[in-house]
Amino acid sequence: MTDSDPRIEKTSSIQRAMSILSVVADSELPLRPAEINRTLQLPKPTLHRVCQKLEAEGLLQRSLDGKRLLAGPRFIKMSIGLISNSALRTERSTILRRLAERVGETCNIAVPDGDRMRYIDRYETEWPLRLQLPVGSHVPLHCTASGKLYLSSLTSTQRKRLLKKLSLIPQTKNTFIDPELLAAELKAIRSRKVSVENEEFLYDMLCIAVAITGPRGKLCATLSIHAPKQRMSFEEVSEHIPDLQAAAADFSALIASSGGA
Repeated sequence: MTDSDPRIEKTSSIQRAMSILSVVADSELPLRPAEINRTLQLPKPTLHRVCQKLEAEGLLQRSLDGKRLLAGPRFIKMSIGLISNSALRTERSTILRRLAERVGETCNIAVPDGDRMRYIDRYETEWPLRLQLPVGSHVPLHCTASGKLYLSSLTSTQRKRLLKKLSLIPQTKNTFIDPELLAAELKAIRSRKVSVENEEFLYDMLCIAVAITGPRGKLCATLSIHAPKQRMSFEEVSEHIPDLQAAAADFSALIASSGGA
């Protein structure tokens, strides 16, 4: 093979694309092309050409100002798929089952999916009265424990941008519909690293969520407990926060051991 062999060029293009996607995925904020290239040191024409191709494929997208790049819808969907359909599903289900049996209530794993959260795994309680949210269900960000936890994990710029897009539709009388009150709630959640939902999405339903973290400690999913008020008080649900945090740590270790899958 010669240096001009198309197979070498194809491999090189793939490596460049993967390097660019890796830099974008590791960044807390959208990046200008020059910022992406600080570590890659690619020729500028090459960088712009590859970025344009990644945009065309939906793997990258422009920020609102049109000057920066961030993960595109296809890239996000692929990432969610990796978490949802991981080869470690058996181990994941075992951890979830043990937590649900210890707590005695339904436990869920959810991931960010655009302007909502999507449930990717759950272990149902045996009680006849339970929250019916099957795997694949979407729930709002502003009135669920998992959604608020995700919002609190974002940078200030990311959070403000996303909140502007959200419709703070009231689900119950406890739903946060005032942007300032919601912002204060998110600040408190970010500080304590635990998100609570007190009849904000559904009446008579309580929920507590903690983060499952991936590389660099960034939130990649949430782990939560749901319980009806008739069966468990808010104080009783809160007593299980250490169990929830221990299980989330197990999930995070599982992700790390699989290389982030």
